[in-house]
Amino acid sequence: MIISYSLSPATVVPFFVTQRLAALAQTQIQGIGNVTWAALADLYAQGETERFNARLIELTWLLALMGVTFMVVIASSNHHLITLWVGEDRCGGDGLTLIAACNGFLQGLLSLWGWCFSGTGKQPKLVRPATLASVIKFLSCLICTHFLGIIGPLLGTFIAFTTVSLWQLPLLMR
Repeated sequence: MIISYSLSPATVVPFFVTQRLAALAQTQIQGIGNVTWAALADLYAQGETERFNARLIELTWLLALMGVTFMVVIASSNHHLITLWVGEDRCGGDGLTLIAACNGFLQGLLSLWGWCFSGTGKQPKLVRPATLASVIKFLSCLICTHFLGIIGPLLGTFIAFTTVSLWQLPLLMR
């Protein structure tokens, strides 16, 4: 909606198409966190905090390795894939691809960490950081789209991830 309103409805197509492959990879990365939260919550409920912490660190490393691998491949080949798929004029650019890949990686990681709060009944701890991240994301999306164009909404998400979520979740888990 921000792109359609700020730029034009026609700009939505390159925006969507360019980030599609990174979004698919993000879904796969996020899926690991989605299927492991119950086992982590069980370890926590049984009072096995050391094993919980060890498994969480292992999963974080696994997701980071997978995420970096997927996103580097996507960032390096997305432009060529889009050109073959829908044509050069539908590509939103390498900058958009890079930010989409970074956001996909971070979203997968932050999702795993978020499940640690949901699975242990500590969701209220996430309210303040999530609210702050949402406000920062919305405002930076508007500002970045106005000044930088099509990359704005993804850059706003990246700014919210790096200024709030990426440091706040590990701090809360401590």
